[in-house]
Amino acid sequence: MRFDAQLQTKGSLRNSDQEPLRLVYIAGVARSGSTVLDSILGNHPLIQSVGELARLASDGWVQNFYCSCGKPSQECPFWVAVHEAWCSLNGSVTIQEYIKIQSKV
Repeated sequence: MRFDAQLQTKGSLRNSDQEPLRLVYIAGVARSGSTVLDSILGNHPLIQSVGELARLASDGWVQNFYCSCGKPSQECPFWVAVHEAWCSLNGSVTIQEYIKIQSKV
């Protein structure tokens, strides 16, 4: 399964023959309201909010922080699918090695 051709929407993987992925990137500095906007948009059933994606490996996969769906990230169908896709694309790089590399870049 190619992750760049498919995306999970609130628990189910979207097939590549469905409508194209629409992506909105919201960037903000501290205390700008971007987290509040992320939370509000993420409550819509057709929107998947990903929060601070740069912290995904440490917060989601290592520390098992809660997803906005209410489940720990290691139990959330969306983040489980993202993790599986990440592992299949990165081969032998472990999450801990990725975090070390990420901290150096």
